[in-house]
Amino acid sequence: MSPERPGRGELGRALEEMVGKDNVLTEEVDLLPYSADHFLKGLQHYFPRFRFLPDAVVTPSSTAQVSRILRFASLHRIPVIPRGAGTSLAGQLIPVEGGIVMDLKKMNRIEPKVEDRMVVAGPGATYAELNRELERRGYFFPPEPGSAMACTVGGMVSTNASGSGAVKYGATRNYVLSLEVVLAGGEVVRLGRRVTKSASGYSLKDLFVGSEGTLGVITEVTLRVEPYPPLRRTTLAVFPSLEDAFRSAMEILGRGITPASLELLDELCLLALNMSGFSLPEGKGALMLRSDGRYEEAVGREMGEME
Repeated sequence: MSPERPGRGELGRALEEMVGKDNVLTEEVDLLPYSADHFLKGLQHYFPRFRFLPDAVVTPSSTAQVSRILRFASLHRIPVIPRGAGTSLAGQLIPVEGGIVMDLKKMNRIEPKVEDRMVVAGPGATYAELNRELERRGYFFPPEPGSAMACTVGGMVSTNASGSGAVKYGATRNYVLSLEVVLAGGEVVRLGRRVTKSASGYSLKDLFVGSEGTLGVITEVTLRVEPYPPLRRTTLAVFPSLEDAFRSAMEILGRGITPASLELLDELCLLALNMSGFSLPEGKGALMLRSDGRYEEAVGREMGEME
């Protein structure tokens, strides 16, 4: 029989013994920011009852601390919600059953290894800071979600994040070489290998990419990186209908052209962009197109073919 689930005060004291008092939150005012993801925060303005408080928030700084927390939570049957930057729009972060929110922001180390075309990062490292470090060395991590300025590496792996560049560069899964993961019972496992090609055995790391924290807590990620393209060209094509914009996108891809970015915008998206300060032409649909590469002639020719 499992031990009884502890109350908020007892839980807070137990967590403080594991990670220190400064790394545990149990006061309601401190828990409120963790009661929703980016989408639900907007709804809470209109529907205050959509509020799900965790029993505690803990900010570990090491794999060993994550392991201790999960071992304790498993013993007492306490839900644990791993959290990055909270930019999700799909509800994965909402503590509907209370429990522990594990904020991984302090596990944010970034260790570029560009000589091996890879980077080792903690789950709390942000995409923006990761790419700043890489671009100083002439490389980048290509997936670029809409929340690129705030989202974390752990969140990107957990949701297999991607963006408008997925046509050419793929999603996060395509760049994950290896993972360190703490399972629900506290066991630490390493999945994958820090090599470009590995053909032996099961690819268990891919089981965790996109698992949204349901299988374990990611505590370290090794990612493949690409040389940063020095040339980028972007254009916007506006169409009289969304269908015309879609047909044009399919025609571009059908010709064997692979743009660095291809994004379909409807009338509402164009309106929202203009209301936020842009001065874009009005239309029912649009395509945002980008080409990149190392040579001016090649980039110019590709842009010309798309236009």
